[in-house]
Amino acid sequence: MLIACTGKSYSKITTPLSLIHVVSYLCVLTMRHNPLFYKTFGFTEDGIFPHVIYTPGVWHYLHDFVCFCYAAIGLTLLIYSLKKESNPWKKKRFIFLIIEVFFLSFFWACEVLKLVPGYDLNVIGYTLVAVLFYIAFFVFHALDATQLNDAVVVSDAAEPKDEAKVKIEAFGDADRRIKIPFNEILYFEADAEQVFVYTAVEIYKVKLRLYQVEEMSQKTGIIRVSKSHLVNVKKIQSVRPTMNSRLYVKMANGEEVLVSRKYAHTLKQAIS
Repeated sequence: MLIACTGKSYSKITTPLSLIHVVSYLCVLTMRHNPLFYKTFGFTEDGIFPHVIYTPGVWHYLHDFVCFCYAAIGLTLLIYSLKKESNPWKKKRFIFLIIEVFFLSFFWACEVLKLVPGYDLNVIGYTLVAVLFYIAFFVFHALDATQLNDAVVVSDAAEPKDEAKVKIEAFGDADRRIKIPFNEILYFEADAEQVFVYTAVEIYKVKLRLYQVEEMSQKTGIIRVSKSHLVNVKKIQSVRPTMNSRLYVKMANGEEVLVSRKYAHTLKQAIS
């Protein structure tokens, strides 16, 4: 979740947490021989269904505390990421994640507080999350699986470092398919629901969102310069400042693209 919200990996945090979970599994697997996770446990037929009865051990309480931290920190990060996210598709992803984490946390808390003694309410949480996932996937296309299936970055080369061989699938007139090398692309432009690819000689369309193109072209010299534009740094002819502190980049085809203030520093770093 930290990676999803921040884009960074935190090995100093994930490593000890992984060890805690490994120990938890070991304690459960060997609970007949130690009282760390369960001091006592057994089954009873009292009530509607047979169910487990147990007394938590010291490691069980530690595990509950770690899970509580997961829920609190995870929901906080997701809500923060939702507030600062401007992309509508990513917003939809965060909303579904927040709902899913909330349900998981709610039923886990009910289980820890023993609101229904003897019955594992986590099962209800897992079921609801599974239903929400299928709704997000098939109804709202929250994972954009359909679009990713229609247009993907492909490579014809045995050597992926050769930029001329890394291509993206695009569509021309009459839905004519073409694979365009990234090093031939001047810039991408998003207009409403369409994303256009500009080369020196022609304009094409791709069946991807602009943020998906951005993710796929990170190592090709193509960077974001505004909410609706990605430009190929190697195809920039000149940079022109304006009176209101904005920048315009002139591309190899003579067209100028506005650079928003938010991405001006990124552009300066890329061309320096």
